[in-house]
Amino acid sequence: MKFIAKTFAGLEDTLGREVAAIGGSNIVKITRGIAFEGDNEVMYRANL
Repeated sequence: MKFIAKTFAGLEDTLGREVAAIGGSNIVKITRGIAFEGDNEVMYRANL
């Protein structure tokens, strides 16, 4: 599944590292956020 996580400007790299730590893949930095892929487990972890 594909996801987008939003954040404040300048924190995209930090968010990308956090998503990678929970198992996200194909992480792409976008304006004030990141796009990434993952399974249901990644989705649940991202929402905690």
